Amino acid sequence: MRKRRYERDGHAGKSLSLTPRKRALLRHLIACRLLSLPQLAALEGLDPKAARKHLRPLYDAGLVEVIVVTRAALDDPQEGESELSLVFGSAPNLYCLTRAGLRLLYDLGEVGAEERERNLPSYGPRNALFLAHDVQVRDLRVFLVRTARERGGRLILWHDGPEAHIDLGKGVRPQVARPDARFQFEVRAGDPGVALAGFIELDRGTERGGVRWREKVAQYRALLGNVALVQQATGKQRARVLVVVPSESRRRWLREFLRREIPSTEDALRQAFYLCLRRELLNADATAPIWQVLDGDGPQPRPLIPEERFI
Repeated sequence: MRKRRYERDGHAGKSLSLTPRKRALLRHLIACRLLSLPQLAALEGLDPKAARKHLRPLYDAGLVEVIVVTRAALDDPQEGESELSLVFGSAPNLYCLTRAGLRLLYDLGEVGAEERERNLPSYGPRNALFLAHDVQVRDLRVFLVRTARERGGRLILWHDGPEAHIDLGKGVRPQVARPDARFQFEVRAGDPGVALAGFIELDRGTERGGVRWREKVAQYRALLGNVALVQQATGKQRARVLVVVPSESRRRWLREFLRREIPSTEDALRQAFYLCLRRELLNADATAPIWQVLDGDGPQPRPLIPEERFI
């Protein structure tokens, strides 16, 4: 008999064999706290069906939780697509660790005592907007990890949420920069001199007008103008701002808005911004020409990292 999607099979959970693959999936959840089935599959180089087969016993054993949300809560409507179409069909499973999962990982030496006792986030329909935002930010982490697996290199730093925020210091307005995430990616393993550092901004196109992005420009003007702060935040003295948008029309609007807000005299700040579509990000690596910049070749897409950098 087919198992129900959200009903645990206690008998199956008791006979769990914690294989290396299952331990790897749990480690991804330690690092990210929340991941979708497609994200976990991509991180492990599996197809989603195979990943689900590894995750189901972890769910039955009570080591991971499945978060139930609608497809409309997670997906952005594409251009020419009615929002009504998102009502039909189910969303992919979202997974997070349970307290029992953390305790087991502590017993296995995968986490320390502080991590074992950390507060677990509570996700559900009431905070679905924040949930969708958090899931989509992690698309960038998957993008970088997939690049590392396919091209070489290594993700050596990643912080998201409040852990990504940077105090800009007293007397500075604004006083805090709030990127959605910050990272450093080593382009060639063993060569720390060849690295990409950056900040991540997820734009879901839900805010009208330019108030939020005007505030963001002010934050990055203060942050990127302070080499010491960038070094402290990312481990490198120079960093990019990677912006993910839901549609081509939103990218066109945001690119023109940023060009108006950042004058040509602020060349370094202009050159920091890279914009891409979320749907293109999901199946690409860092060598794919999917990013637009504010100047230079105009809207002509370019790669985040040229392929020859990996040679």
